[in-house]
Amino acid sequence: RTQCQADQQRVMAGRVRAIADLLAEERAHLTPLPDYPLEVGELREVVVRSTARVRFETNDYSVPVRSVGSRLTLKADPFAIRLFSGSALVATHPRSYQRGQVVEDFRHYVPLLLEKPFAVPFASALRQGSLPSSWDTYRQRLVREREALGLDDGNREFARILHLCLAHSVEAVGAALEVAAASGRYSAEAVRQVL
Repeated sequence: RTQCQADQQRVMAGRVRAIADLLAEERAHLTPLPDYPLEVGELREVVVRSTARVRFETNDYSVPVRSVGSRLTLKADPFAIRLFSGSALVATHPRSYQRGQVVEDFRHYVPLLLEKPFAVPFASALRQGSLPSSWDTYRQRLVREREALGLDDGNREFARILHLCLAHSVEAVGAALEVAAASGRYSAEAVRQVL
């Protein structure tokens, strides 16, 4: 800024007055700045593939599974990818500038995991997502505990815990998981009671 201000005292080639004097004269003719921030970036229509992902440049971004097959509006700015159905925000992700990346939010797949709990240990959104490794440790313990008691599949119960993240923050559910595990209770109901 200091260098720019100092440069304004310079007289450009072919001119007789300093840049600062010319700028002061021009300011009177400028229009005011807009009341809202200017959106920069790209806007395009995308179709959600069967994997509940859309492609932007070389990367794939997840959307809720209910959006499969629909057309969404993708807004890409330098920092984020936002997807809209009409005016409703469907998904938002930090923008990746790497190539061939899959950027996923596990919450987009929770309804599918509730229907197909056998997929929980293999879901890429859980393995490569934002969940701490302690969650998978809890899931494995949950599966073992429920098998030992002859109860239904522990992965289904874990999918129910993931469902809690749709109504509560991941941090709050994670804290409830720790409390439930410390007390030796391994179930979605135990986590729900702590919340």
